[in-house]
Amino acid sequence: AVRKSSGKDVSDVVDVLLFINEFIKNRNESITNIDKIMSFNSGLNKKDGSDMFAKKFNFLEHIKITTKLDATAMFNDMLNIIFNASSGGLHLENLKGVDGEIALKIGENEYFGVINVGDSQSLAKICEANGMSIASRDFSSSLFKSINDTTSNLNILIGSKKFSEGWSSWRVSTMGLMNIGKKEGSQIIQLFGRGVRLKGYDFTLKRSSAIKNKNLEKKYRSIETLNIFGLKADYMKAFQDYLKDEGVPTDERVEFILPLIYDDKYKTKKLKVLDLQDGKDFKKEVKLYLEYVQTTAIHKRVVLSLYKQVDELASKKDRSGDKLELNSEILQNTHLSFINTDNLFFALQQFKNEKNWSNLNISKENIEKILQSNDWYKLLIPKDNMNAYNFKNLANFETIMITLLKKYMKSFYEYKKSEWESRYLEYRELDETRDRANLIDKYTITVEDKETELIEILKQLELELKENKIPSFDRADLKVFNFEKHLYNPLIYTNKGMTTLSIKPIELNDGEKDFVEDLAKYLENYLNKDEVYLLRNQSKTGLGFFAEGNFYPDFILWIIKDTKQYITFIDPKGIRNSSPKDDPKMNLAISIKDIESELGDTNTVLNSFILSNTSLNTLNKLHTDLTYQFFEDKNVLFQSDRKSPYIASMFDKILSE
Repeated sequence: AVRKSSGKDVSDVVDVLLFINEFIKNRNESITNIDKIMSFNSGLNKKDGSDMFAKKFNFLEHIKITTKLDATAMFNDMLNIIFNASSGGLHLENLKGVDGEIALKIGENEYFGVINVGDSQSLAKICEANGMSIASRDFSSSLFKSINDTTSNLNILIGSKKFSEGWSSWRVSTMGLMNIGKKEGSQIIQLFGRGVRLKGYDFTLKRSSAIKNKNLEKKYRSIETLNIFGLKADYMKAFQDYLKDEGVPTDERVEFILPLIYDDKYKTKKLKVLDLQDGKDFKKEVKLYLEYVQTTAIHKRVVLSLYKQVDELASKKDRSGDKLELNSEILQNTHLSFINTDNLFFALQQFKNEKNWSNLNISKENIEKILQSNDWYKLLIPKDNMNAYNFKNLANFETIMITLLKKYMKSFYEYKKSEWESRYLEYRELDETRDRANLIDKYTITVEDKETELIEILKQLELELKENKIPSFDRADLKVFNFEKHLYNPLIYTNKGMTTLSIKPIELNDGEKDFVEDLAKYLENYLNKDEVYLLRNQSKTGLGFFAEGNFYPDFILWIIKDTKQYITFIDPKGIRNSSPKDDPKMNLAISIKDIESELGDTNTVLNSFILSNTSLNTLNKLHTDLTYQFFEDKNVLFQSDRKSPYIASMFDKILSE
């Protein structure tokens, strides 16, 4: 939007350009401001009086200490790295050969940025009226289209909500937004979506913390972090509400690192784990075709809910607290008849490329075959939204189908990959290097800075662990405790209501805590001479059974008895919403015996157990024909209402082989 300032037409884009020009031109003032920011004396304070920029530049603080980097050196680096220059003034070039682009450079140096707007000619006139140096270039190629090139020197992209959809980049690290109102909720979240994509190490699309042995040091993590700054941006409050609804912390937080203490006795016991044989590579060895597969391991994972839309950010509606009954639908021929298969095909091809699934082949014929079935997805959508009353409305169903197919393709690929890998499993010894995802070395805990009492508690816990003491703390919402049979300590539990504290790796929930405590009580009176070891299995990065519904059991239990090693995968969980007769996680108790048989090691026994914190009485209200015996046959034991202690029952079943 264009507005008047001191009798001149200006816009938000012009304001940004004027700031850049002032920063470059007024060298001494800029250096002074950098020094104030890095000294946490910027003059911008939070509610508690602390500086807005405190603890925001961990890497620079580290470099400043080790190399004596000062504000002058930082300013020179910014000119060189961001603006591709060492000195000079801001210069603009209106690229007439390209629609809507204005190039930015310092003096005669390489372009450092590009403006992409609807009407570049009008903007150029406003910039010139505000005293900026601007020229025209008649013949040129698009800078905007080259911004994703690995050799690109473009570091700043300026526009007016132009990048909220239809554009994607791995390079986005910082967003600054001005004068965006409350009613643009969905556009705002789409815009943020341009920045959350991460290429990741070796094209994994994951942050380092999710990749074995690739976790970055704290001082480098800013390269994996999206920074968002808002000026006169009323949407930020609505965005914070949205993040809170999604469970993402939004307040200022204090970080603690709690080192873990290991009992190295386990290293002499040669504990075994399952792993893929060295040299086996699904992507290189298997050519895969996307097709319809009739298996619940895939189908039960394709669920799309359209109830929670970002547009809810635009208004604050009264909430009665009544439970919302979600309506489930399938797309009928009326909806599908206007869907363009070519659009589905190209969308899936792009998704495949983003995931780097080079061994997956997609054909329009197979897509059409998938569309002929409707048992592979569950679409949760208000009934009124299913009306096909105009062409614009019908286009929405194509978008819905693309989303469903992407979910299906992801489940299909993971299922096929793990089905293949299950044929090439082997036993190997637990290794602190190869199993770093499970043999973690610390907890990273962040807590809202308003939780002063909790901060003092965490300070004490951190101090004791650094002195190699295992601390203990117990209150209703937080428990820090020791279980001597676990490979490392302490273990941490928080209840669901504790939203002010975040723990990585994730803490124990109620069922998991109960299991560990019940196991400890059982072993106090355990008369056998067997050796017992327990290890928390991390979700997504630990040992998973994808062919069984992308299942990562919460614990691995080893029992060493005579010459035998019993390896048991244990998952305490609620099963109220499960389908007991065909639930793949419950069926792992059966299929894991097939794996044991194929491996052929008579001194190693495999088992899997589900420990249900849902009572049988609750389940019988939903499934009237189920009995204790039915669940015991699937190694499902009940934590609360079992006639005999469930831990004793589990040990009896394990050691009976």
